[in-house]
Amino acid sequence: MSHTVRVLDMYDYMNEEANSTVTGFETAELAVEYARRRTRASVEEQRKPNMDPELLKSLWFSFGEDCLAEDYIGGREIDFFIANPAPKETHPELTDWTALEPQKQKAQ
Repeated sequence: MSHTVRVLDMYDYMNEEANSTVTGFETAELAVEYARRRTRASVEEQRKPNMDPELLKSLWFSFGEDCLAEDYIGGREIDFFIANPAPKETHPELTDWTALEPQKQKAQ
């Protein structure tokens, strides 16, 4: 059974063509982890040093990506992601969603 992740472009979320679906995850857990990492990476892309949390949240809602998988909705974790920056130097896996792409998993 293949699992999917729905990626919503927050800038243009009402335009179905702006959204995408990533298919081929072998497990629900992989799909959820991909969705979580991609959503978190989207928050980190908007983050600047000493940024006001409300501004970061507003930027994410305007320009970020929300990912949905199984019972997971990335947007439900936005406050956690904002309050807990992902330390790229020590834990790059927190935002490395590309490592979990189904095409890469099958190539390994």
